[in-house]
Amino acid sequence: MRVVVLALTLALVAPEFAADKTHVYKYEALILGGLPEEGLARAGVKIISKVLIRAAADNTYWLKLVDPEILEYSGIWPKDSFVPAPKLTSALAAQLRTPIKFEYANGVVGKVFAPTEVSETVLNIHRGLLNILQLNIKKTQNVYELQEAGAQGVCKTHYVISEDTKAERIHLTKTKDLNNCQERIMKDIGLAYTEKCVECQQRARALRGAASYNYIMKPTSSGALIMEASVAELHQFAPFNEMTGAAQMEAKQTLAFVEIEKTPIAPIQSKYINRGSIQYEYSTEILQSPLQLIKITNLQAQAVDILKHLATSNSPQDHEDHEAPLKFLQFIDLMRRASFEVLEAIWTQFKAKPAYRMWILDAVPSIGNQVAVRFIKEKILSGDITLAEAAQVLLAAPHMVKADLDTVKLFESLAFHEKIQRQPVLHEITMLGYGTLVSKLCVAEPNCPAELVKPIHDLAVEAAAKGNFEELSRALKVLGNAGHPASIKPITKLLPVFGTAAAQLPLNVQEEAILALRNIAKREPRMVQDIALQLFMDKDLHPELRMIACVVLFETKPQMGLVTTLVNALRTEKNLQLASFTYSYMKSLTRSTTPDYAPVAAACNVAVKILSNKLERLGHRYSKAMHLDAYYHPLRVGAAATAFYINDAATILPRTFVAKARSYFAGAAADVLEIGVRTEGLQEALLKNPTDSENVDRITKMKRVIKALSNWRSQTPSKPLASMYVKFFGQEVAFINLNKALIDQTIQLAKSPAAQAMGRNALKALLSGSTFQYAKPLLAAEVRRIFPTAVGLPMELSFYTAAVANAYVDVRATMKPALPENFNAAQLLKTDIQLHAEVRPSIVMHTYAVMGVNTKFIQAAVMARAKVHTVVPAKFTARLDIANGNFKIEALPVSAPEHVVAAQVETFAVARNVENLQAERITPIIPAKAVRMQQSNQTSQMSDSQASTEEGSGSHADSKASTSRNSASSLQQIYNKARFLGQTHAPEVVILIRAVRKDKKQEGYQVAAYLDKSTSRLQIILAALAEDDKWQLCADGVLLSKHKVTAQVAWGKECKEYKTFITAETGLVGSSPAARLRVSWDRLPKVPKKCWGYMKMISEHIPDYITSYLASLVQIKRIKNSDKQIQLTVVATSESTLDVILKAPKMTVSKLDVNLPYRLPLEYVTDLSPIDNNMVNQIQYLFAEATSAQCSMDKDTLTTFNNRRFKNEMPLSCYQVLAQDSTSELKFIVLLKKDQSSEQNHINVKISDMDVILYLDNDDVMLKVNGMEISTNSLPYKDHTGSIQIKQKGEGLSLSAQSHGLLEVYFDKDSWKIQVVDWMRGKIAGICGKGDGEIRQEFQTPSGRQTKSSVSFAHSWVLASVSCRDKSECRMKLESVKLERQVTLEGKKSKCFSVEPVLRCLPGCVPVRTTSVTIGYHCVPYETNLDTTGLQRIHEKSVDLREKVEAHVACRCTEDCT
Repeated sequence: MRVVVLALTLALVAPEFAADKTHVYKYEALILGGLPEEGLARAGVKIISKVLIRAAADNTYWLKLVDPEILEYSGIWPKDSFVPAPKLTSALAAQLRTPIKFEYANGVVGKVFAPTEVSETVLNIHRGLLNILQLNIKKTQNVYELQEAGAQGVCKTHYVISEDTKAERIHLTKTKDLNNCQERIMKDIGLAYTEKCVECQQRARALRGAASYNYIMKPTSSGALIMEASVAELHQFAPFNEMTGAAQMEAKQTLAFVEIEKTPIAPIQSKYINRGSIQYEYSTEILQSPLQLIKITNLQAQAVDILKHLATSNSPQDHEDHEAPLKFLQFIDLMRRASFEVLEAIWTQFKAKPAYRMWILDAVPSIGNQVAVRFIKEKILSGDITLAEAAQVLLAAPHMVKADLDTVKLFESLAFHEKIQRQPVLHEITMLGYGTLVSKLCVAEPNCPAELVKPIHDLAVEAAAKGNFEELSRALKVLGNAGHPASIKPITKLLPVFGTAAAQLPLNVQEEAILALRNIAKREPRMVQDIALQLFMDKDLHPELRMIACVVLFETKPQMGLVTTLVNALRTEKNLQLASFTYSYMKSLTRSTTPDYAPVAAACNVAVKILSNKLERLGHRYSKAMHLDAYYHPLRVGAAATAFYINDAATILPRTFVAKARSYFAGAAADVLEIGVRTEGLQEALLKNPTDSENVDRITKMKRVIKALSNWRSQTPSKPLASMYVKFFGQEVAFINLNKALIDQTIQLAKSPAAQAMGRNALKALLSGSTFQYAKPLLAAEVRRIFPTAVGLPMELSFYTAAVANAYVDVRATMKPALPENFNAAQLLKTDIQLHAEVRPSIVMHTYAVMGVNTKFIQAAVMARAKVHTVVPAKFTARLDIANGNFKIEALPVSAPEHVVAAQVETFAVARNVENLQAERITPIIPAKAVRMQQSNQTSQMSDSQASTEEGSGSHADSKASTSRNSASSLQQIYNKARFLGQTHAPEVVILIRAVRKDKKQEGYQVAAYLDKSTSRLQIILAALAEDDKWQLCADGVLLSKHKVTAQVAWGKECKEYKTFITAETGLVGSSPAARLRVSWDRLPKVPKKCWGYMKMISEHIPDYITSYLASLVQIKRIKNSDKQIQLTVVATSESTLDVILKAPKMTVSKLDVNLPYRLPLEYVTDLSPIDNNMVNQIQYLFAEATSAQCSMDKDTLTTFNNRRFKNEMPLSCYQVLAQDSTSELKFIVLLKKDQSSEQNHINVKISDMDVILYLDNDDVMLKVNGMEISTNSLPYKDHTGSIQIKQKGEGLSLSAQSHGLLEVYFDKDSWKIQVVDWMRGKIAGICGKGDGEIRQEFQTPSGRQTKSSVSFAHSWVLASVSCRDKSECRMKLESVKLERQVTLEGKKSKCFSVEPVLRCLPGCVPVRTTSVTIGYHCVPYETNLDTTGLQRIHEKSVDLREKVEAHVACRCTEDCT
């Protein structure tokens, strides 16, 4: 605190009022709002009165207003004057003249006392007057600051005191910063979902307020007498730019001393009770809408009148009411004042009338109080409303109801009621709504009790104990909506790092637990940061959990140190999905321009420079996070979009996709919309053979085969689950889990007789004719901020949007021939259907922005009002002759409105009082004369603009383009033979869209398509139907060969004005496949100058980093090419790279070695029939080929599914697992064996009920199926289901079983290749790897341990034997070996055993070939005795050292081998 001390000759003392004396003052207060410029309209209120103040007892005083008068203002400032409101003054005279009592000591106002007859609104006027008397005078200082209590709260106040010794007066000035308050009296409505953006308000604020108080005091013997006091207060509202314009509300007060009287002040004969302090007390401001002032005489009758107006004015006869939104708002205002009994009475009166019933149910959520919640609860529990109606009101109510403790408790009792819990839809809606209400309550009351979320905690604990994961997931969503810090502990108990319960929970439930922390992070970011960081750093967790933890972590806006911690973790991260996700998120955040993310952007900018840019080159198969935003500081508006693409096995379809939109406005931010989709197991469920998981015998046989694998661990198969959720403003409002059970139920329901009967009844109703009217009102926005002014009257800033949608539909249909009573779909397809329909959809929307005084007695405000009315009537007939392929749609004349879209925007000042509503005064903000001048200027500017446009639109280029001679001449030859195919061919398809005007003239278009199969020519002609309209579009296309197609497109008058040529062809560039597209033209329409202007304007607002980023992607050369031709060439230099070259008239753009996210199936383009010649199957196969994972071996070098290469020195006579389904379903196993005698490869495929062996005999590829040799002459071979096929391909054989997960197993004398379908990625195992894209985690053994040695990895997948009696010829086993030398570890002699099994010959056999392998050893103290069990679990131990050891790869056995 800055303090300057001066020695005044006169001691500073507080004001006082002498005893037995009545001090008389003249008081005037006014409040005026509008734009600051003079000559514009303003609205306001003035109060003038004589004020009497007299001591009642020690430190207690009376205050009385004498001859008070209220005046109102709506006029042009400063020309017009305030106008008296005598009726209002008279109505309030008794209250205004009632004396009040207040405590006053040392310049500080204490308690205020008044009779109950004095309303809070009138008492606030007295508080505004007492606020002048509030003076905290320090006797030893004349310049000081403090937080001072006043009518508007406790705010920072600066005092300056000086003395005029000549005049014997003390001058005191105090100023208040109303934006710097410890406690600010302010009510916000509709802002519960917004976040305060502190960083956005550092440069400017949307709302600023300050007040200045000036006093002249006369010293007395015991204190000082206030001679004159003046107050000037200003509130400025600038939602966009406060430097270029803002609306303002100005409050002024003057208190001037008149005289001292001896006449005492007589209180009224009533009990004076404590009414609080000097601080403003809210009355009915929240209930009172600023849009209209209603004098309530009979609330129920008035509400019924408006309800009748809404129901009847929006009937089928009247269609729509242009004032319906305002009437709907009036109805809501009245119902907010209504008691439950009144609401119940109105419902009872009209519930049997559908039109009235609908309006009541649509209004109830908008009432937004406890009465509305009680009404909803009682009507649902009593069964008065249907399930659909209940869902509608429950969906809206939590977001529109004011959240206080009683209302939240009432909603809780509804959410946990047994009747609600029996209805799954209502149960989900009410539970999510309960979480929303708790969140809103905690925004209004930061210390909201933890007991509110305890029932949800108990529900989660119970669901986890019972294994009810669906209920547990729902409870976590509710806790996520509530966002209460007390939920952190129960949530963390369900997380893997913090609680043991997580081990039993599905992955999706654990994800819900992490996501539930997001809203909590808005209140406790540091606590959530710690949790999210620990989850992210735990490398044993599922990568998807760690990615979601990363999302939560960055939403807490971490500082530089925390981001650096993530960087250090990523430098050693083995999981590429996580590394790609985190790096891409950081990279996109570096370009953030929003103020709140500026520190994060700076930290991420440093982070990406530390990390390797190799992570940036990871393809689209890896998880990604993208963030894009734009913020315009002068207007303080911005928007951000974030998308998360989470994968775990580099498949086409991601596990999770989330998109979120965030907006910034006037210093606040809000997460407007978020949509999340989860597709785990969906791709597999759609494409796999369902019998694979049902054949128990097959699975048992497969398990016997893999029993030989050392410590094999299977994966849990993913349960097909698709889910989706939607969030508005950070609150989850709906979600759906789509699993197999739900799909089966839906299909069963659709096939049920009841559903089919419903469909037939609907069609019958259509045949007999259906007419209905639907109206839907909506209070789309209600945002209000109410705060007191120095005068004691409240100032309100508010924004409203209300709309009413109407739809009138009349549909009739006829069918020839008539359908029988019990028809089926096939009969419907053979019917000629004639449909007649008339529709009249309309929307009426009102939007209001208000600033001014709003009380139940008087309103004075400036208002902007926008009314939009849209109506699009239509009448049409349609003929659908499906059997013959005739389709005709015809638009018929309809009585169109004067305007399809009408908009009216008004800005005005309004003043009105409840006692004389007919005298409402409305003044346009801009006077009529100024409006006329402005319109005149605009008209002149428009005329000039139109003239310049017309001058520049007449020229066209006359030069002809160079085109491809061969293509053009070939097309021209065919074209000259028959210019119009319609002369010789009937149209294949004709589509007629016709409208008949009232004057019987036709408008519309006809599309006709002709096909000449002999020349492979297709011609499409689009022609206008109007007689005087010769415009046509003619498109001619010819297939010149299998590799080339050319087309000519002409349009304009009789297709003669403009013409283009298009040629597409495929071929080779060198030895690489290529495709080329060439577009040339003779003449094109000229682009208007106005369009270029718009494009330039848009380009100026594109952020620089986007243009620089795009420029870095391609190479641009300024080369002059053909004047009227564009050519695009694409060359496939490999299966995964492209060269792209684009030649335009003035430049050549190229990009070489473009990496593709998927392989191009170049090898299979000429062989598209692995199963049959069906085009759908061919396309499906090509897609599967492009997205498949491939493993192959050439000589002794093996290339894994993840494209890692290593030498595989195979053991002789032992099968190795190349690839197998690693889930418990075991859909297939592919085994490889090298024969000991010939050292040639054998491939064994076990799939379905087939055992397939591919082997060599004298360099010929042979085939055995289930032990029977199949001649290659009898191929292709198919199983009994047709899902598995074996055929000859090139010099080898190919097995295809796409629906089982195996796209192809190919085998010839020199090589083999395995391809698995995309949905099997990450679910396979073997020496080919997992195919999940995790190249840093490639060498995983059957036990799940990752080894660094490719040899040890390959040997771990050998199907070893136990004894020589085994049927297999393998005479090797996998065992842990002891290190032959003794080591000293941590100062102790130790013996070491390998944690990775080593191939060794069976007892009785000797090695004839060995290979060196480096393996890990675990060491124990030398004296430790390891039994057999200990050695069996040695693979679970840690690695203490690595040593080389000899592994056996070929054995020779003696008779001693048993």
